[in-house]
Amino acid sequence: MKFLFTAMINHEKVISKLVEALSHIADNLPRVKLAVYLFPTERMQIAVAELNTCILKLLVQVHDWYREGKLKHIIHSITQPFELQYDDLLELISRTSSTVQGLAVSGQQVELRSMHGKVDEVNAKVDLKLGQVNIELEEITMIPTNYRLSDLQFSQIMSSIKDAALLDPSKVVHYLLAARHRTAHNPSNTMSRRF
Repeated sequence: MKFLFTAMINHEKVISKLVEALSHIADNLPRVKLAVYLFPTERMQIAVAELNTCILKLLVQVHDWYREGKLKHIIHSITQPFELQYDDLLELISRTSSTVQGLAVSGQQVELRSMHGKVDEVNAKVDLKLGQVNIELEEITMIPTNYRLSDLQFSQIMSSIKDAALLDPSKVVHYLLAARHRTAHNPSNTMSRRF
């Protein structure tokens, strides 16, 4: 009777551990797929091939165990406990999965270092351009203001000339002749000429 209870407990243990192992593998597969997609190096492909090989070996063993009859399940639960039958393969799957994750982390570090180099390069270019802009601004501020004021005054004069209506030359001549005629016939002006 004790043999039967031990066999049933071990059988239940095998089933629960197999379910737990397969669930753990299923949880890791999307991360492995992402790592292969992000870092498709030769070493990554070799590690994933080893991982797939180990998983297939486990699935074949589980399939063989599943195809056994009830009587063999009871006998094997005593003679071949879970630890003896599957632990080495599950440990190999765990190590290979860790290798894949380690390669992914290494790939991330390489990309991060590469990005730091590019950021440093861009910062150097920005600093150079900023230095050039500062030099140009200093040169602009050192221009004498006298030239700027004369240019400003000249532009104001030109704009005022544009706004003022220029007189007709014939009208100017008539105005000057009339002014001369007035001064010539004005007795107050004759006095000032004598002095």
